[in-house]
Amino acid sequence: MNLEGTKLTGTVLTGAMLKQAKLDRAVLESCDLSRADFSDASLDGTFIGHSVAVGTLFRRANLNVANLAESTFTDANFIDADLTAASLSSQFNGAGFMRARLVFVQAAGAVFVGSVHRDARIPTRTSRAATSRVPTSPARTSSAPSWSRRISPKPSWKRRPSRGRSCAART
Repeated sequence: MNLEGTKLTGTVLTGAMLKQAKLDRAVLESCDLSRADFSDASLDGTFIGHSVAVGTLFRRANLNVANLAESTFTDANFIDADLTAASLSSQFNGAGFMRARLVFVQAAGAVFVGSVHRDARIPTRTSRAATSRVPTSPARTSSAPSWSRRISPKPSWKRRPSRGRSCAART
């Protein structure tokens, strides 16, 4: 299905089967995308704003340079999705980003509550080019994301000594 450049405002797409659909540069504003299936779809440069997506599937979807603005994604599935250079200024409640490509993502204003980022491809601080466009910490997160622990682990020499071994115990 080719919906390239289509503007959908206030459209209810609840349960829509849009697998492998071509929605490049489309505008989805104030839409209900709940339980829609965008698996393997191309949403390159698509704007999704002021929308609701509960249980929506974006498995293996191409969301390069997509703008997900002021929307709510609850239990959405972004597994293996490509979100390179996407803008994520939305709320993600329980969203799954396992193995997703999150290179050069702009996450200012994004809220991740209970979202899973396991094995997501996020650049580390070792790459100067990658860190120039990736925020060092997402704004307003409920807890430190798992990837922040991988980026800056505590060196072994800064860890506390074990309690069983103290200098005073030697006699």
